[in-house]
Amino acid sequence: GLGAYFGVFDGHGGVQCADFVAKNLHRRIVGALRGGREAAPDAGPPTQAEVENALEDGFIQLDKNFLQIASRQLINAGSTAVVALYCGSGPGDLSMYIANLGDSRAVLCRGGKAVRLSEDHKPSRRDERNRIEKAGGIVAQVQGIWRVTREAFTERDRRERVWLAVSRAFGNVRLKDPNPLVINTPEIRVEPVGEDDLFMVMCCDGIWDVMSDQEVIDLAGEHWGDPNEAAAAVVRTALQKGSQDNLTAQVIQYAWQSDHAKDMIAKWLETEAQRKKEVEELEEDIDMFS
Repeated sequence: GLGAYFGVFDGHGGVQCADFVAKNLHRRIVGALRGGREAAPDAGPPTQAEVENALEDGFIQLDKNFLQIASRQLINAGSTAVVALYCGSGPGDLSMYIANLGDSRAVLCRGGKAVRLSEDHKPSRRDERNRIEKAGGIVAQVQGIWRVTREAFTERDRRERVWLAVSRAFGNVRLKDPNPLVINTPEIRVEPVGEDDLFMVMCCDGIWDVMSDQEVIDLAGEHWGDPNEAAAAVVRTALQKGSQDNLTAQVIQYAWQSDHAKDMIAKWLETEAQRKKEVEELEEDIDMFS
């Protein structure tokens, strides 16, 4: 059945949308799942299709709820989202459902390697740009960042123009009404939890802007057994690397892997250290040769 649920929500234009989504999204997802099973409530564990439909319906319905509030109260805030929902009877029979809007990202540690579980929704992504332009929107670089906006037909349009660096998100009423340029349909990925899967990291873009997927996985792996410290180390490192954005990291460790996790992590960190040493020696040889 349904198990643990985790999420990261990165607000923009105010905190109202991110707060609303963080407090209510899981309720909408569960409500959508129950609503879809009313005809057969005792049909056993939900199917993959039922869970995927509940995730999509939950995202879309919650966004409609927020947009109604935002229109009445003149709120222009929005939020990204990346959530993980675990389903199954336990280790060996567990799948994770990853759903996302925007550029907050989920990355899995599988045998020491980073496996990206979500794809960022950026206006520069070819499929996203095509969709936006077909809907009448504009995609352009502003201060070095690709953004989406509406055409400005009047002076007021130009004054109130909104430029957004993500192509899917909750909220952002000005980019959804009357025609949605930024959409609320999540991309969903289903992944079985395997025997080499040790933990997952979920972060907002302030982390990923300055750290690679593998860098985050390596750093979090050094703190196996203490997910709070692992997350704190990721945030500290992103800050040291000069990230100017807000920083959120969440590390979900699979405790049932404890018996062999430390050995596996030690081996991959040793291998990575050896690889870095070889690269440094090669660079020294090149410098000397130059």
